[in-house]
Amino acid sequence: MLKQMELTAKKSSIFLIGFMGAGKSTIGKKLAHRLGLTFFDLDKLIEAKAGCSISDIFKFLGETAFREMEQACLQTFQTKDHFLLACGGGSPCFFDNLGFMKNKGLVVYVDLQESVLFERLSKAKKIRPSIVGMDEKQLKEFISNQLKARMPFYEQADLSMSGLSINVNGIVEQIAQFAH
Repeated sequence: MLKQMELTAKKSSIFLIGFMGAGKSTIGKKLAHRLGLTFFDLDKLIEAKAGCSISDIFKFLGETAFREMEQACLQTFQTKDHFLLACGGGSPCFFDNLGFMKNKGLVVYVDLQESVLFERLSKAKKIRPSIVGMDEKQLKEFISNQLKARMPFYEQADLSMSGLSINVNGIVEQIAQFAH
């Protein structure tokens, strides 16, 4: 279910935040279509600008360079309206990205339990640069530690929703009703 935080005004742009594997891109595409917004995936924009994959950015340039590229791509939305942006899992946790998002639009946190994230990420370890090569124990610890560190940022979202309690179409419908 959706949990309303404090929302001062209805906003025409939406930022989806949450841990990697939470379903932000899947939900985002459907929600953007339903609301008539243009959909963007921040990681895809970074890859297009860099001319290489997120994995390669991490491998050859490191996380700091990736976070700087992420912030630069996010800032390109300063002059845009009527969009939905699916953000990377760490996007709201660096620089003042979360403040930018909250000032620019509606921030929605897609929340999933650690066990579900583990199940999803176990199947995607080869394509997720920060978890490549982790065994089961390492992955569980990584998810737990990262969630603890990121939760203070995630909890500042305007809305919070469970990615599992209802189907994607139900989530899209509830956010659509709230946003308009």
